[in-house]
Amino acid sequence: MNFQIRSQQGTQLTTSNNLITPDSSFKNIIEDFPINILQWVFPEAEVVHGPILHWEPLREQMPKSRLNERGRELDFPIRYRFEDGFELLVLYEPHHKKQNFDIHRIAHYYLDMEKRYPELPIVAVVIFSDKSKWRKNKWVPTEIKKEVFGKPQILFQYEFRKLKFLSAASAQDSDNPVEHLLSILMDYPKQDRWIVAWRAYKNLFRLVEWSKFLKYSEFIDKFASLTDEEIRLIFEQLFKMENTMTVRELFEEHYSKIYLEKGLQQGREEGREEGREEGREEGREEGREEGREEGR
Repeated sequence: MNFQIRSQQGTQLTTSNNLITPDSSFKNIIEDFPINILQWVFPEAEVVHGPILHWEPLREQMPKSRLNERGRELDFPIRYRFEDGFELLVLYEPHHKKQNFDIHRIAHYYLDMEKRYPELPIVAVVIFSDKSKWRKNKWVPTEIKKEVFGKPQILFQYEFRKLKFLSAASAQDSDNPVEHLLSILMDYPKQDRWIVAWRAYKNLFRLVEWSKFLKYSEFIDKFASLTDEEIRLIFEQLFKMENTMTVRELFEEHYSKIYLEKGLQQGREEGREEGREEGREEGREEGREEGREEGR
């Protein structure tokens, strides 16, 4: 099947894809893959405690100490229960720009949770998704540590994950869909960008149901900066992998709805703008003509 692109080839998609932001995308990933995200962050947890049997999101706002203070809402606290009965409370905190990171805010969240669930072990996980390579002396603070007269007063630490510090090649043999999604934000040579995106596409299709494939294929397109032509090539490769009529129809439907129709929408917007410009030009020309007539 030769998919046709109606928008200009070799340019990035300028559609609603632009509304996909890193932080909102990560929140969706955590909500849709709560077990897989924990397996990626702490692969040793199930080795020690057995499989995860239950998970529960705890999206709730912490009580205010004063009525006029702004409440603190925990980003993504998830409570896990393992086969041996061990329970763990994890606060996931996705960050795209390190300039906006505030370790004291994370520490407040941690203390809020500890007060609410004193019986549970708690860990905060901060995932930095920006593509820039940080200089070692420009990293964000990873702990709050205070001592007075040689005695510890406070020690707060969180699990630090900077995607650009990780190699995308380490994810290629994984069966974890989260790892494949995040691989496009990891470290790899620029010339391997399409290969990494193709591998993420292929494994996402292999590992998740169709609805999630549809949802997160756009995430790959956006953050791998794929062009229309590169997306077309990926879909042709996916099509070659599957020969059933049902899958062919699904691919065609997905491709046309997400990309061809967006191309048409872009064309309609451009057409309307051209029409408005032509109308303005005609109006200006008519005005000039009328002025000349009156002058005679």
